[in-house]
Amino acid sequence: MQSLRHIYMCILINSEIDQLDNIETLTYFPVGNGTYRFTCIRKITKLRKLSIQEMHENVDVNDLFYELKSLKSLDCLILRGYRFRSMPNLHMLHVLESLTQLKLDGLITRPLRTTDFPPNISYLTLVDTCLNQDPMPTLGKLPKLFYLSLRNAYTGREMVITWDSFPELGVLILGELWNLRNVIVKRYTMPMLERLEINSCPYCQERFCRMV
Repeated sequence: MQSLRHIYMCILINSEIDQLDNIETLTYFPVGNGTYRFTCIRKITKLRKLSIQEMHENVDVNDLFYELKSLKSLDCLILRGYRFRSMPNLHMLHVLESLTQLKLDGLITRPLRTTDFPPNISYLTLVDTCLNQDPMPTLGKLPKLFYLSLRNAYTGREMVITWDSFPELGVLILGELWNLRNVIVKRYTMPMLERLEINSCPYCQERFCRMV
């Protein structure tokens, strides 16, 4: 199977998969039991898209991130949580400098920090993160962010998009923010915004946004 490029199934990183040196996509890589070793992944040098499953607070992902750092072709990373457990500390994500697309799918109990994110992120999706702190002041500082999608990502009532935020943002999608009642948008923010999509935000039907 030397010509195989894309794998859409559950597979373990082991001493044999690195022989498939043309792999570009791995879509289901479970790490939930914490027993996997990641040293072989550095040999899959053409890997562009990786989806990691079953991540929870007891999984030490620092070794994984450092192995992924060596993959200069890696462009898209998806991290999915495990059931209702919190995801691990993701503060070492910033070492993945080649990433431009990132999706976080699962409960995050720690506040987001701008320094946690890879510097070249342009596409960011947060799903079921259920953040209790407004993520907009942090995400607005990501200098290259073009696309932002938040689905059940925040449990608060108010969002504030601060002055001079999201300098490159072209697409903003908000969905399933069940408690959101108000979005305050400071002037001179999101100057490049072309598309705004709002879905399943029941308390935002009458008055969603106000400029200050």
